[in-house]
Amino acid sequence: MKLNELKDKLEVASLQKRILSAIPPSVSGGETSLFGGQYHSLANKLLSVSDLFNDYAAPMGMYEICLLIMNMCKTNDPNTIRALWNCIISRELQDVRSEREDVQDFIRSLKEGTPLEDSIADTYGWEFESGEWIRPLKDKITSLGRELWDKGAAYTFPLQAIVPILEGV
Repeated sequence: MKLNELKDKLEVASLQKRILSAIPPSVSGGETSLFGGQYHSLANKLLSVSDLFNDYAAPMGMYEICLLIMNMCKTNDPNTIRALWNCIISRELQDVRSEREDVQDFIRSLKEGTPLEDSIADTYGWEFESGEWIRPLKDKITSLGRELWDKGAAYTFPLQAIVPILEGV
C-alpha cells in the first residue's frame, strides 16, 4: 500500500469516527437503532467514503462532514456545496426569532430547497435583535473554514457564496 493510499484511509477512518461519535445512543440498553443495523457496520469496519456520505452523513444532516468528504474527494460541485453551506447557516439560525418580516423572510429563503425547509424555529430561541446568535454562527463558520481551507480545497469554503449570505443576515 502506498503512503497516499494509507493517508486517504486514515482520513476516511477519521471522518467515520466523527460520524460515529455524533450518533447519540438510544435509551434502550445503549444500542442505537440506526437504519436497522447499519450502526454495526459503521462501528466495526472501514466503510467507503461514498457510503459515509450517502448512507450516513447526508441522511443524518451532518452537513459539515459532507463538506469535509467533498473536500477529501476533491469534489467541486458548486450547487451541492452552496446547499450544504445554506443548511449549516440555516441550522445555526433556526432558533433565531424576530418580529421583523424581513428577518423572517431571509431565514426562510435561506432554508428553501434544503432539508431544513420545513423546520420550525424554537419559540424559546434567541431574539434576532439581541445579537446573541452571532457568536455561535461566527464560531461555526470560522472553525469549519479553518478545517476546509487547511486541506487545500478552497472551493468547499466558497467565500463568494458565504459572504453574501452573512451580509444578508
